[in-house]
Amino acid sequence: MRRATARLGGSMVLFAVAGVVATVGLCLCLWGVYLYLAVTLSGALAALLTGLAGLLMAGGMVWAGQRISQ
Repeated sequence: MRRATARLGGSMVLFAVAGVVATVGLCLCLWGVYLYLAVTLSGALAALLTGLAGLLMAGGMVWAGQRISQ
Protein backbone atom coordinates (compact mmCIF):
# COMPACT_ATOMS: atom_id res chain seq x y z
CA MET A 1 0.00 0.00 0.00
CA ARG A 2 2.79 2.44 0.89
CA ARG A 3 4.69 1.60 -2.25
CA ALA A 4 1.63 2.24 -4.45
CA THR A 5 0.99 5.55 -2.67
CA ALA A 6 4.60 6.60 -3.14
CA ARG A 7 4.47 5.73 -6.84
CA LEU A 8 1.24 7.66 -7.28
CA GLY A 9 2.69 10.66 -5.46
CA GLY A 10 5.83 10.56 -7.57
CA SER A 11 3.78 10.36 -10.76
CA MET A 12 1.64 13.31 -9.69
CA VAL A 13 4.73 15.42 -8.97
CA LEU A 14 6.19 14.58 -12.38
CA PHE A 15 2.91 15.46 -14.11
CA ALA A 16 2.75 18.77 -12.24
CA VAL A 17 6.34 19.64 -13.17
CA ALA A 18 5.67 18.65 -16.79
CA GLY A 19 2.61 20.92 -16.81
CA VAL A 20 4.64 23.86 -15.53
CA VAL A 21 7.41 23.26 -18.06
CA ALA A 22 4.87 22.94 -20.89
CA THR A 23 3.17 26.18 -19.82
CA VAL A 24 6.47 28.05 -19.74
CA GLY A 25 7.39 26.61 -23.15
CA LEU A 26 4.07 27.67 -24.65
CA CYS A 27 4.43 31.17 -23.20
CA LEU A 28 7.90 31.49 -24.68
CA CYS A 29 6.66 30.32 -28.07
CA LEU A 30 3.86 32.88 -28.02
CA TRP A 31 6.29 35.57 -26.95
CA GLY A 32 8.57 34.63 -29.84
CA VAL A 33 5.65 34.88 -32.26
CA TYR A 34 4.78 38.29 -30.81
CA LEU A 35 8.37 39.54 -31.17
CA TYR A 36 8.50 38.29 -34.76
CA LEU A 37 5.20 39.95 -35.66
CA ALA A 38 6.07 43.18 -33.82
CA VAL A 39 8.97 43.72 -36.25
CA THR A 40 6.70 43.82 -39.29
CA LEU A 41 3.37 44.93 -37.75
CA SER A 42 2.39 47.43 -35.10
CA GLY A 43 2.75 46.29 -31.49
CA ALA A 44 -1.00 46.31 -30.89
CA LEU A 45 -1.76 44.19 -33.96
CA ALA A 46 1.04 41.77 -33.09
CA ALA A 47 -0.40 41.41 -29.55
CA LEU A 48 -3.89 40.86 -30.96
CA LEU A 49 -2.75 38.15 -33.37
CA THR A 50 -0.65 36.43 -30.72
CA GLY A 51 -3.54 36.53 -28.26
CA LEU A 52 -5.89 35.06 -30.84
CA ALA A 53 -3.40 32.27 -31.52
CA GLY A 54 -3.25 31.50 -27.80
CA LEU A 55 -7.05 31.46 -27.55
CA LEU A 56 -7.30 29.12 -30.54
CA MET A 57 -4.80 26.74 -28.96
CA ALA A 58 -6.64 26.83 -25.63
CA GLY A 59 -9.96 26.20 -27.37
CA GLY A 60 -8.48 23.26 -29.23
CA MET A 61 -7.16 21.79 -25.99
CA VAL A 62 -10.57 22.19 -24.30
CA TRP A 63 -12.27 20.59 -27.28
CA ALA A 64 -9.79 17.67 -27.27
CA GLY A 65 -10.24 17.23 -23.54
CA GLN A 66 -14.00 17.07 -23.90
CA ARG A 67 -13.71 14.56 -26.73
CA ILE A 68 -11.40 12.36 -24.68
CA SER A 69 -13.66 12.45 -21.62
CA GLN A 70 -16.74 11.27 -23.51
